[in-house]
Amino acid sequence: MNRRVNNTFVQGVKFNFVMLCLEALQRGYDKMVSDRKYDVNWKEDKITAHLVEKIKQTGFLHSNQISVNHQVPIYNVGVTEGEDDPLGAPRVDFKFTQWKQEEMDFYAEAKNLSHDDWEKTDGSKVSASKYRGRYIDTGIENLVSGRYPEGCLVGYIVQGNETQVISAINRLIQTRNLLPRIGLIQKDEAVSFAICYFSSHTLDNRQFIIRHLFMQF
Repeated sequence: MNRRVNNTFVQGVKFNFVMLCLEALQRGYDKMVSDRKYDVNWKEDKITAHLVEKIKQTGFLHSNQISVNHQVPIYNVGVTEGEDDPLGAPRVDFKFTQWKQEEMDFYAEAKNLSHDDWEKTDGSKVSASKYRGRYIDTGIENLVSGRYPEGCLVGYIVQGNETQVISAINRLIQTRNLLPRIGLIQKDEAVSFAICYFSSHTLDNRQFIIRHLFMQF
């Protein structure tokens, strides 16, 4: 009985930590939009670096004893105890760490998204379908497969709107027959963050959800 109560408590602490991370992302995005110092022509790593600084400027994480870092490598046993090269380790865009009580980590991977093809100011072409494919193949799939630790996805919508972009991603999931391993993206009514969505996944008889935060610029 005590073990069950303790597990429930730990899960509750973990859930609260995740909600704080999601709120930090929402607050950072709100500050980005308010300050308007970003450029939709930026690559996603540049947007992420800018967003991390905006998150820190809000002071929200520090008051909750949480830190955030950008482009953190994920080392497995092959790196720490074997012959694998650390340079080949995957890197996740955001790592949140709570240092009060027991240390906990939560990750977020970011991808640029657009509804239509468009041209950047430097003349380079953007393929909306390529963006959508990357969101599934190197975003959702990396979380589902376990290549990335527990976390969420952040979609930077640099052209179009979230309704258009999400519908297009869902159509691609259906066209590729990825259900139920990769579920359709739906509005997350269980949380109060306006930009938050979720998808349900089934893998090896295990069901879980992944949250998606779509930031429209």
